[in-house]
Amino acid sequence: MKRERATRLLADMITRLEDGGWPLGLVDEVYVFGSYARGALEPNDVDVVIEHGTDKRWLGESLDASINGRDSYGGMRQALRGWTRGISFQFRGRSSLLDEGFELFLLWRKGEPFSLARERLASLTADPEAGPAPRDHMLAELEGLESLVPRPARIELFGRHVKDKISITPLRLLDGDIEDPEAVRHVRRRWVETSRFAGRRRALWSRWSNGALTSEKSHCTVSGCLAGTSQLNAVSSIWDGTASDLWGVSWTAE
Repeated sequence: MKRERATRLLADMITRLEDGGWPLGLVDEVYVFGSYARGALEPNDVDVVIEHGTDKRWLGESLDASINGRDSYGGMRQALRGWTRGISFQFRGRSSLLDEGFELFLLWRKGEPFSLARERLASLTADPEAGPAPRDHMLAELEGLESLVPRPARIELFGRHVKDKISITPLRLLDGDIEDPEAVRHVRRRWVETSRFAGRRRALWSRWSNGALTSEKSHCTVSGCLAGTSQLNAVSSIWDGTASDLWGVSWTAE
């Protein structure tokens, strides 16, 4: 993306934080790192670290999301960036990134005026010599999905793959009919027919019921298994929303 758009996304995020409300009131610190922080004119995306606390509501909703196979950070992501895309969040990742040698630029800390956050953002000027940073821990099987695979998931998959503990296979998930009556009722109960989420579930169920995914082997999409979520939910974390069909990645334990 163009740097100007990336800057606008961060400025909008600061405004949302300033407006407050739940769960943004739980945010303690915001850091920027990666190619945008280094001044790249066309960063792949904007890498942001969010350090946050919790409360009873957060713990309750996170537990409910885990039980029902949803992303426990979905609500916070939407609260921070709205419905736009282009910001890649890492939640509570400050310590691990510092241990790996990443330079983190503090954008805002709880208690500081938001005017200071805007000043810090303005200080991140463009550097024509700074190109997009190559993505680490990438595999050929994930080509085209780079911006959609969370970095922690990439690291985990990469490590298991190079140790021959798993094999990874790209899947093209085309929409199709579901034959299992219980699966049909589940999809219709949770999503309206026009919902893109319903299409993702139909695609995965159709491939599974047709034998392309078998229960004898451990197939999952990228972030679903790592997060311990259900196979149905996993496909919604790794897909190409710009294409007419869905793309996912499965792996099988060796």
